[in-house]
Amino acid sequence: SNSSAASDVYKRQGYILQYSTSEKFSKKSTKSKTVKGTTVKLSGLNKNKIYYLRVKRYKKYNGKTYYSDYGNTYTVWP
Repeated sequence: SNSSAASDVYKRQGYILQYSTSEKFSKKSTKSKTVKGTTVKLSGLNKNKIYYLRVKRYKKYNGKTYYSDYGNTYTVWP
C-alpha cells in the first residue's frame, strides 16, 4: 500500500545540523549532528560563546543519498 511506502521514505530521511562558534563555519570550529526527528538537544556548549546553526535535509533513495542546500543561519546563545 502507499502508506507503507510513504512510511519507508520517512524512515530514510532526516536532517544534518551544523553548529559552530565561527560565523563562516570553519572546519576547526564546526560540528555536525545527524537528526532523524525535528528536535535535538546539544550538550557541551560553552555558555560564554555565541553559536551559529544551520540545517540541511537528506533523503536516501535507490541506494543514493541526496542533500538539500543549507538553510538560513541562526544565532543562538546557550
